[in-house]
Amino acid sequence: MHKSVPGLILTFSFLLLVPAMARAESSRSSASELERIVRPFLERHCVDCHGDEKPKGDLTLRGIRVDFADEDQVATWQSVLEKLELGEMPPKKRPRPDAHALKQMTRWITHELEKVDAEPSIEHKRRSPGFGNRLDHEKLFDGSYKGPAYSRARLWRLGPHVYDKVVDGFGRALRHD
Repeated sequence: MHKSVPGLILTFSFLLLVPAMARAESSRSSASELERIVRPFLERHCVDCHGDEKPKGDLTLRGIRVDFADEDQVATWQSVLEKLELGEMPPKKRPRPDAHALKQMTRWITHELEKVDAEPSIEHKRRSPGFGNRLDHEKLFDGSYKGPAYSRARLWRLGPHVYDKVVDGFGRALRHD
């Protein structure tokens, strides 16, 4: 079957137009979430300490730019995400965001990072045994999280000498009774 040249051009144009429309919709959605979720969250929980005057940690979040093409901005948002997910910010003495608001905020940052193919730096820490103690113990074991595990399953193997010590100690305990 032979298609006409105008038909091919129309089909090709449509195929190019669909992704552009999706990006535009995503951009509008992102801007809407920025004003509905992100800016109010930052105003409510962050800018008292990280405002324009004497910002703590030399980090100003009032009017922060949302330019994930800028590496400095990506680094700032990575830091915000990590501090929120580890429960380090807001500080314990300050009013804490409710779980829903926190989830919306962290989900938005993660989504924006994914758009520019930047893996959230917190993912590296979740997969690393050395950062296990930085996770909130209550959240880790309270059963409130119903999704998949943050980290991949790991098998921790002990050397044979450890088992020898256990068996030797067990045998000695039996002999002394």
